[in-house]
Amino acid sequence: MKGSAEGSILFNELVDIVLDHLHDDRRSLKACSLVSQTFRNSSQYHLLENVALTGVKSSRGLEAFMTFVERSPRFGHYVRTLRIFGEGSWFGKYDTAETRSLSLGPTHLRFLSQLPALRRLFLFELLWDSHRDSPAGQPLLGQEQPSGTLEKLVLHHVTSSRFQQPGEIHHGVYAQDVLDLLSFFSQIKTLNFSTPRFEVDPTPEDPSLRLEDRFLQLRFPPRLRVQKLVADPDALDSVRSAMAYTLLDRACGVKSLHSFRAKVKPGDLDAVSHFVGLRGPSILTYHLDMSAYFTLSRQGANETFSLLGLASCTNLETFELRTPCYPPERLWYYILTALSKLPTTVRRIKVCAYLTSTLPSSLEEACQGAISTSLDYMEHFPQLESLEFLLRHPYGSDAVYPYRYQKCKTMLRQMVPEALREKVLRVSPCECFVDPTPEPLCMSILTQSPAL
Repeated sequence: MKGSAEGSILFNELVDIVLDHLHDDRRSLKACSLVSQTFRNSSQYHLLENVALTGVKSSRGLEAFMTFVERSPRFGHYVRTLRIFGEGSWFGKYDTAETRSLSLGPTHLRFLSQLPALRRLFLFELLWDSHRDSPAGQPLLGQEQPSGTLEKLVLHHVTSSRFQQPGEIHHGVYAQDVLDLLSFFSQIKTLNFSTPRFEVDPTPEDPSLRLEDRFLQLRFPPRLRVQKLVADPDALDSVRSAMAYTLLDRACGVKSLHSFRAKVKPGDLDAVSHFVGLRGPSILTYHLDMSAYFTLSRQGANETFSLLGLASCTNLETFELRTPCYPPERLWYYILTALSKLPTTVRRIKVCAYLTSTLPSSLEEACQGAISTSLDYMEHFPQLESLEFLLRHPYGSDAVYPYRYQKCKTMLRQMVPEALREKVLRVSPCECFVDPTPEPLCMSILTQSPAL
């Protein structure tokens, strides 16, 4: 009996080793899950690692998955990544009752406690309704106990489903709804905050109340411990941008943030300046994506990068700058100005610039301008390990792209001090790429085979 037990344990270990090699082969894993109960358990560990659901109410939606997990609780221990894809903008498709039933609500987030292994949660194109499960409209923040740690939370185009009046949907995201959603969590290692619009709704009691006073009336959860923030709020105007970053400022801890990535658009500079200024000493990694900032030539380079808070990041180790495609006339002037603002603590620098037809000449003009024609000051960066330039063609390669690339590469090598040229400098082309959308989970693979 003892030998039999040991043999059984060894057999299970061998099964796990075999199926670990098939972790990314879903077809083979589905076939293996039909062999025996041992194979099924090990196969489902990999099959259910990444679950993608379509909508809230559908045969492959969140509520169907919730029902299945309630009937078979052990499956909840397999799910490490959960993606929920909504239907995008539902405005005008359904009436009030239907919209409420199709919205994500507090009950759905409470369900996460049945997924103890969950580490990453992605919410795409969803409607959120804080009052979906409480018709009396009672506030959530006093009732909810924050759940444990998430490695990653992505809020992408998560909008409010509440109506301003019966039959009339408010055209913005309610700030309180976003706060109520965040109140379910206590610690998030990476928070990806990307909203289509951001506003504070006027109160029915006093529609004339000032924006600042309406903001102060919001119910804020205890500060989240966020280690990395990826911020891309809608900044159609400076008011919405300031409101979004102010909310993030009140919701995220001050000293816990070590990595900050912002996609800057017109109207963002002052808001980002305030947000980074309070957290500068704790920020070790700063990713600055200016690919959507089309007014570089209208804003002074020194003023731009002073407002973006590079000087306040006194312990910065990694800096990444992604530039817009147009206008290219002063692009290199902005790049070189940004590098001149970096603290001497920086270790890694990466610049991704679009290689347009005028880029080589604009680099030459920048070198002849108000800044130094070289990067000699980088010799005084004692911890510098990498200085990388990625030159990306905006429309793919063409006949003259190699010539432009070689010319820029030669000029950059001439600007970098000889002592650092071979040690830290790297110039390379960069191709555009798009991450594939994960395959939605087929609910049929969860159904246990009668033979087993």
